[in-house]
Amino acid sequence: MRQRIFPRRSILGWAVAGIVIVGGGIGGWEARAAEGREYQYTEGHMGTRFTLLLYAEDEEVANRAAAAAFRRIARLEKVFSTYDPQSEARKVCAAAEVGQWVDVSPDLWKVLKYSREFSQKTGGAFDVTVGPVTRLWRQARRARRLPKPEKLEEAQQAVGYQNYEVDPKRPRIRLLKPGMRFDFGGIAKGYALDEAFTVLVQHGITRCSINGGGDVLVGDVPPTRKAWIVILHAAGISSVAPRLRLPPRHAVATSGDAYQFLVVDGKRYSHLIDPRTGQAVEGHRESSAIAGSGMEADAWASAGCLLSPDEIAKLVQGRDDLALRVFVDTDSPWTETDLWFGGMFDRLFPGRQSNSASEPENAELHGVGRSAVKDSKIP
Repeated sequence: MRQRIFPRRSILGWAVAGIVIVGGGIGGWEARAAEGREYQYTEGHMGTRFTLLLYAEDEEVANRAAAAAFRRIARLEKVFSTYDPQSEARKVCAAAEVGQWVDVSPDLWKVLKYSREFSQKTGGAFDVTVGPVTRLWRQARRARRLPKPEKLEEAQQAVGYQNYEVDPKRPRIRLLKPGMRFDFGGIAKGYALDEAFTVLVQHGITRCSINGGGDVLVGDVPPTRKAWIVILHAAGISSVAPRLRLPPRHAVATSGDAYQFLVVDGKRYSHLIDPRTGQAVEGHRESSAIAGSGMEADAWASAGCLLSPDEIAKLVQGRDDLALRVFVDTDSPWTETDLWFGGMFDRLFPGRQSNSASEPENAELHGVGRSAVKDSKIP
């Protein structure tokens, strides 16, 4: 674990995210004509914007690939949406009888299987069964008042990854408690990045990037480029924002509470909910994760906002394929803490201990902020 303490200046928040090509503003969506055949497409899905940057042999190939990738993302939204009562996730919870096996789609099965394993690994800090509680906190933010304790206690009874089982051999699950409700806000968008990339590869496109509201997955390095460069914009850090070399076919995801929070009697309650207690995180914390898949990066970014530094250090020990960054706004009025975990750190910042890494010449430059607010990802 690497830790740095910085003097507190103004708290500006992280920049609104988005892929930022050199020549475009942070958080912008302007395309830049690059060497070779570069094509960019944007559509709205999962409560945010997805942007595809593709390198293809001609425009027709790129158009077909982009259309297919967006169709795949749209189908996944119908599976995982928290808000749509017709989504598969909502319908399964509404119709399944307690203790009875129910068939589900391969997508829902795969994500629930991974989620349960990751929940067990993190001791429940990550848990997609938190839906009954996040629903109450969402209503509380709209009403600008805290949820009633008795309502939270009742909702918490249905929360817990131990309350559902996944058949390891076929796509079916069973719920073990009444009133269960899934919330895939901390993982579904990352899975959508993975699936969109798979579609692009099937269309012969491997040199690409996919940006879903600030979570980014990159493919092979584009022609005439030497690396993918990602900028992580951190709140309260006066030095140059970290620039890292994102390895090909890796993803970076960010979780934070820049815009969705509740203030009651001067106390700030994040939209990030701890599934273990049903309580909102107090104060300000953000997390970014770099991993070999969008789903894993998304899950780690979500868990990073809830786990303690010691817990994270133990979990990522020996993981050379993972990097996790956690920004903590401490109680002290003078300090903020920026923490890095994981063995991938040295590859991201070769030979450096500072807060930034210079990019190689002709690198493709991206900006990652924190518009990946977990509660608003899946409308």
